[in-house]
Amino acid sequence: MSSVRAFLALLVVTLLMPVAVHANPDAGKFYFVAGTAMIYPDLKFEDPSLEPGKRLPPLVRRLVRRPLAIPDTAIDIPDIALIGGSIGYQFTEAFAAEAVVGLPGAVDFVGGGLLAPLGKFAEFKTGDFIPILLNVLYRPLPGRTVRPYVGAGPALAVIRKADVTNPVVDGLLSIDFPTLNWGWGVQAGVQVDVTHEWFMRLDAKYLRVYVDEIDLKVGALGQSLDIPITDGEMSMPLISFGIGRTF
Repeated sequence: MSSVRAFLALLVVTLLMPVAVHANPDAGKFYFVAGTAMIYPDLKFEDPSLEPGKRLPPLVRRLVRRPLAIPDTAIDIPDIALIGGSIGYQFTEAFAAEAVVGLPGAVDFVGGGLLAPLGKFAEFKTGDFIPILLNVLYRPLPGRTVRPYVGAGPALAVIRKADVTNPVVDGLLSIDFPTLNWGWGVQAGVQVDVTHEWFMRLDAKYLRVYVDEIDLKVGALGQSLDIPITDGEMSMPLISFGIGRTF
């Protein structure tokens, strides 16, 4: 019976150990966080239009003088797992500035609506799509071991290129994005101090990035058609967990 009590006491002490550590007053210090996250993206845009390319025969250009709307067109992006990190500076015990960078694996593009027959037709390879959040954090309970926080600031998605992966349209279809795409982001979470330097984080973020124009180009037999997709919005809710250290 005494051994059972000793085990239960040890279990309670282990569970409460993070709470027993007094929070380190980290004003004026840098900190770094590394962890993982899941993104649940949603890409929305206006119905694209078909514009005749300059290389089309004159007769075809005359028949298609104005852009033709292509309704029921969709591009879906499945959930994304990523690794990431953030570096921040604690100005006071309550306020900090932080830069968060994520590095996902391959990001797939799946056709919907009229593009559904293509299935998975393109992807961002690792390093070709990098979401970034630059924000200000506020901790309403500074000096505590368990500290909730909120943050907000500008968001940025750096896009290098998208590769067409469907062999049916490889060489016929290309997809181009603007390199820099700006937006905004917010986050909320809780930080638990484990030691005077080490801590854990669990939070949720929401990023919205505006993509001015996605350009689909279809070329065959020396001819080309441009399908600009304008007014795009990429919503990126995500949940992340990280381990950090104050320097």
